[in-house]
Formats: sequence, C-alpha cells, structure tokens
Amino acid sequence: IGRYTILWTALLLLGAFLTLVDSPRTAGEMSSSGLGWGASFGLVFSLPLLILVNTGLSAIVGLLFPDTSLPVLFQFLVLLAPLAETLFLRGAMLERRGFAPAILGAGMLSLIMFWPAASGQPVYLVAVVVFMTVLAGMYGFVRSRYGLSAALVCQVCVNLMLMFIPGLLG
Repeated sequence: IGRYTILWTALLLLGAFLTLVDSPRTAGEMSSSGLGWGASFGLVFSLPLLILVNTGLSAIVGLLFPDTSLPVLFQFLVLLAPLAETLFLRGAMLERRGFAPAILGAGMLSLIMFWPAASGQPVYLVAVVVFMTVLAGMYGFVRSRYGLSAALVCQVCVNLMLMFIPGLLG
C-alpha cells in the first residue's frame, strides 16, 4: 500500500506541475460533452468485460491489492490512480512526447507498479501490463479527441468497473 501511495503521489505531483502549470493546451478543455464522451467510452468498454471476466478480474485485484480495505481500494483505484496517471501520462507525456511514448510509458508504469505484487504469478503480470497498455491507448485517444478531463472520467469509469467492483464482489 505504501509503495502504491508513493508512486501515484509522485506521478500526481509531477503530472500536475507539468500539465497544469506548463501547458497552454489544458486551459478551457473541460466540457460537459467531453465528460459525457469519456464516461461513455469507459462504460461501453468496461461493462462487457465486467460481465464476461468478473472472476478473473477479482483474482487480479486480490493479487495486486491483498488485504486492502474497500475504502482504501476505492481511494486508490477510483480517485488517486486515475488522477495521477491522467495528469502524467495523458497530460505531460502525451502533450510533449506524443501518443506512442505515452502508451509505452503507461506499459512501463504498469510493470513497475505491479511487478512486486504479481511477480509470483507471471501470467497475471503479463495480462495486467498488456491490458493496462491497451487501456492507455484508449485513454490517449479520448484525451486527443475530447480533452484531458474526458480521459480522466474514462479512466475513473474503467477502474470503477474493472477493478473496484470486482474487488468489492470478490
């Protein structure tokens, strides 16, 4: 829990600084239609997966966040992680380095974040890294098309549906 907190907090602070302070693009990006598109992408993508692979998702959440209380799990997965990752990866990285480096950065971040927890289960680790990288592609598309706030809402919806709810049910 401490490692997750430190890594996501560092991403949040660095991402906030690089995105909100140093980027002319983020001002005025928030709109209700953009937020709606972000939520729509998140729900359309995650709801079928929640229905089809709920058992596997529960196992992965249990492996990555063992003995984590539901309030802490919610704070991590629905509040802290999406905000930190959106500001750093979709804000600073995508803005300055482009789409491909931001996606590769998300894959590397997933590996760094979840290696200690899932190193004993390499199949789960590979699945998580590949899946998180694919999701980063979707978040990057939403950010490019509808803005940074839409990408944040999209990731909040996906994390809620594919990680928190399976953790709640599992």
